[in-house]
Amino acid sequence: RGLVAEIPYKGNQRLKQIANPIKFSRFQPRIYLEPPEKGQHTDDVLFESGYSKKDMEALRVQGVV
Repeated sequence: RGLVAEIPYKGNQRLKQIANPIKFSRFQPRIYLEPPEKGQHTDDVLFESGYSKKDMEALRVQGVV
C-alpha cells in the first residue's frame, strides 16, 4: 500500500520511514530530508523553552542532556 518509504541514510545505508498517507493520481510526494541525529536540536529546544546557556551547561554536567 506504500505506507513505508525507504530513503538513503548516512552514505550507503537505507532508512525506513512512514510515507505520506495522502495519495494523488498524478503526483507522488517524496521524503527530502533525513531525520535529525540524536540531540541535534536539543540546544534549540531548550533555548526556546527559556533555558540560558548556563542552565544548559548545568544540565550537561548533571547528565540530564
